[in-house]
This record gives sequence, structure tokens and C-alpha cells, in this order.
Amino acid sequence: MSSYTSAQPTARQSLPFFMQSILVLALGLALFLVFLGAAVIGYDFLYAGKVFPGVSVAGVNISGLSPQDAAARLGAQLVYPTSGKIVFQEGSKVWVARPVDVGLYLDPETSAQAAYALVFR
Repeated sequence: MSSYTSAQPTARQSLPFFMQSILVLALGLALFLVFLGAAVIGYDFLYAGKVFPGVSVAGVNISGLSPQDAAARLGAQLVYPTSGKIVFQEGSKVWVARPVDVGLYLDPETSAQAAYALVFR
């Protein structure tokens, strides 16, 4: 006759509630950091070679443009140096000059490169 020993299932040892809570919080934090890192990398990838959203120069929105396109837009829309007026007055004498006549120059290429280099982190 063969004898079989009946193996009684042993009670599983479980972690205490405090340790389970710590483990769940740690895993949740790790998962959050993974998703946050993926979002930042995806955002950088989406705007690679472009000016980030929300960037403007002297009221001209250049969001999402390449630095070359941003410089072209700035060159076309920043017309104050040539069309603006500066009024000088001394006593009863009045002089009117354009800003470009007194040395104001807005460099669209440099402004576009500075806007492209702007990082919101």
C-alpha cells in the first residue's frame, strides 16, 4: 500500500500593511516620474528645431517657427525703427525723427536665435 502525505497549504506570509503602503507609494511615484520624463522628452521632440509655444518678441508671436522663419517674421513685422516717430522739443523748437535716424536697430536674426534658445525648465 502506498501512503500519501497530504500537504497542507501553508498560510502565505504577507507584508504588513505599513510596508504594503510604502511599496504602493514608491511604485506610484516611480510610475509618475516615468510618465513625467516621457512627457518632457516628447515635448522636446515635438518642438525640435522650433521656438517653444508662448514666445513672442516685441509683441510678435513666433511660437512654433524655426529660427529662420521667426527672423523673417520679425523682420517683416518690426517696423517701428523705420515707421515710428520720436519727437524732440527744446523750448518752442520741435524736431521729429525716425528711430532708425537716431541709431535704433532691431536685429531680427539675433532676436530669433535668442527666442529659440529660450527654454522653459
